[in-house]
Amino acid sequence: MLKTALKPRWIAGLVFAIAISGVFVLLSQWQFGRSTQAEAPVSTTTEQTRQLTSVLQPGGFFPGSVADQMVSATGSYDPQKQVLVPGRLNDGAKGYWIVSAFAVKDAPALKGGGATPQTWIPVARGWVADPADAVAPPSGTIELTGRLLPSESPLPRTDPGPGLASAVSVAELINDWNVSSYPGFVAATTELAGG
Repeated sequence: MLKTALKPRWIAGLVFAIAISGVFVLLSQWQFGRSTQAEAPVSTTTEQTRQLTSVLQPGGFFPGSVADQMVSATGSYDPQKQVLVPGRLNDGAKGYWIVSAFAVKDAPALKGGGATPQTWIPVARGWVADPADAVAPPSGTIELTGRLLPSESPLPRTDPGPGLASAVSVAELINDWNVSSYPGFVAATTELAGG
């Protein structure tokens, strides 16, 4: 038995097994070290409210660095430009988001941007369980605050029906509303009547 154990093939196998076990020991130490490290602090820069017009440009690319940024804007809603987006959850209940077009004051207007030279942004104003509960947006000048989010993708080969949208998709909404828009939308947190 000792004669078999001293053959070069078996000695090489023993060295290989020791090397592999050493690698596993080092990996387990690394894993344990990672599990005991403190978490990286969450960036709070997105929680500081900034003016929408300084954060994002209409008609352009939506950079990931501004996703989830709290923004504010002054403008007004068009009650004729409102849709419901079905399939949205609120505390486990399915319902609808109320999404309205918000004309942003002092936003740069885009050439060929629809029937009006105004620049708009879709605003998810709230959630309702029943479409009959959806109310018109507030009138007059509004001071809006909310979270800036990237446009969703429309659902392909889907006709949601009149007054509905398949998603909060800027591409889908600007075609329905015939307006120029920012490349994202705002999930509203406050809507205050301005002066």
